[in-house]
Formats: sequence, C-alpha cells, structure tokens
Amino acid sequence: MSTPLKRIAVRTLEVVLCLFLADLVIGGFLGHVFFRQTSGKFYRVTYTMDKANEDLIIYGSSHAAAHYVPDVFEKELGSTCYNGGVAGQQILFHTALQTIALARRRPKMMVLDVDIYGYYLDKYQYDRLADLHPYYARHPEAIGKVLDLKSRLTKYLLRSKLYRFNSTIVHVVRYWLAPQKDRQGYQATFVEVPRPAHTATGMPADRPAAERRPRTFDPNMFAALEQFIRNAQTSQIDLLLTFSPALHRSAASHREAIEKLSALAGRLHVRLVSFIDDPDFLEQYELFADPEHLNDRGARLLSKKLTVKIREEFPGRFGK
Repeated sequence: MSTPLKRIAVRTLEVVLCLFLADLVIGGFLGHVFFRQTSGKFYRVTYTMDKANEDLIIYGSSHAAAHYVPDVFEKELGSTCYNGGVAGQQILFHTALQTIALARRRPKMMVLDVDIYGYYLDKYQYDRLADLHPYYARHPEAIGKVLDLKSRLTKYLLRSKLYRFNSTIVHVVRYWLAPQKDRQGYQATFVEVPRPAHTATGMPADRPAAERRPRTFDPNMFAALEQFIRNAQTSQIDLLLTFSPALHRSAASHREAIEKLSALAGRLHVRLVSFIDDPDFLEQYELFADPEHLNDRGARLLSKKLTVKIREEFPGRFGK
C-alpha cells in the first residue's frame, strides 16, 4: 500500500475510533443522566414503564395528562392511581408504553383517554415517536415495532447512544434547573380560558377552521388501539375507554371518527364512556384552560364523574 493510501487509512481509522469513543463516553454519560431524572416528561414515562405499581393506570395524550387527577380517584375508589398520560403522544406511543409496563406488572385497571384528533393521518405523530429513542436499548422489540412504521433505518441509528439521547439534553437541563411538582403524573393547569367575542352566528370567534375540513384516517392508529385493548384483555385487566369533553360542541366533521372509534370499542366488547357534549362542560369557560383542555377545577369534576362511572361499570372492583 502506498504511503498516501496508508495515511488515508490511518486517518479514517482515527476518525472512526474517535467517533466510537465519543459515542461510548459522551453517549454513555447522557444516558446515565437521562435515567436519573426526577422530574419532567421523560421521568414520568420512565416511571410508567419501569416502576409504576399502582392499581389504576391512566394512558393517553395531553387530554389524559391534564384531565385525570389521581388523588380524586384514590379518594373515591380507595385504590392507588398513577396518570401516565404524555402530552403530544398518541396511541402508537401508548401501546408501546403499555406493552413495556405489562411485561413487568399488571394493574387492576387501565383508563385510556381516546383522543379523536390522534386517529387522523398526520406525519408529525410519527416524528414525535422520537421520544421513544432513549428507551430503545432497554425495550427493542416493543419500541422497534412502532418505530418501523416510520422508517426501518431508525433502529440501526439507535445503536448509537449519542443518537438516542442527543435530543434530550435541553429537557434534562431544564427540569434539573426547574423541577416540576410531582402530582402522580397529573399535569395541572390553573388558568381559565377567557370568554371570546362571539360572531354574528353566535359561534365562538376562535373556533378552529381546521375542524371543518375533511381529513384522512390513519389505519395504523386504529390497529394500535385494537392492540392496546387486546393487550389489556389478554392480561385480564379491566379497561375503560373515555372521550374527554371540550369547551364547545363537537364539530360535525368529527362524527365519523367518533362513530368508528365507538364501533371498534363495541366490536371488542370494551366499555367506553363519552363526555363529548356533556352539559356539565359545554361552554363552561371557568372549567377550561383552553378550548380543548380542562383546568384543575374542570379536571377534578371530570375525575369525580368518571369514578362514578367506574363504580357502575365495575361494581365491587375497588375498595369503596
């Protein structure tokens, strides 16, 4: 081999070695810090996966995280509860999270808040699955199946520790500097949505125009919901699906989604409780932080109403 080629080979080897060491040392350090978090979104995800031993676990997107208050469930049902809701994540994420948690422990009951918006085709739902990257090495099978729906290349990239954890640095630092109060996973909001000016038709001026546009359903999301239900049934866990309330009456464009989701629940013989268009919440501005999310006052009312439904649907299941 000529001298120039030898130099190129040596330099290439040096670069590869440096990258390997950087991945091993820096990536390893980031992973160590990541799994030592005591606050924030990733802490709550890790807790749900690896530690939660409560009798009642709640799953779902930001609606779940903001709408269900564990201490209300514990008081009314006489049983422990943890809110495993994760803002921004839909059913693909939660099915992976449930699968991982079930491999460790089976609770008495699960509640899944079914976010209607999450069953439409939306590429950003797949982009947000990057929140699962840090957990891939620990749970490759459950997470790999979900990540493959976006790209089969991702699993190969996740062999790199730097790739797994590079997007979590800001989050880790943020909640190290300003820890969140732990409310057993519940994300409380204490603001009230202001009453907007009304249009001549009497409809709120801030009603999103996007709700009125037809959208395409994503079959992967419906398949994931079915898998979530079957996981609970196979493990002989009581499961309750819920539709959260909103400030305004639901748009006609969502009726098909509601019907499809309700039909799936009926076909699989799982109970579903709908608070859509519930008069206790419609146009009750003092109960909402924004038109789609309850504040703490609204969340406590919803949680209390749901405990009544749980006692009706599963008599004798809990202590009270």
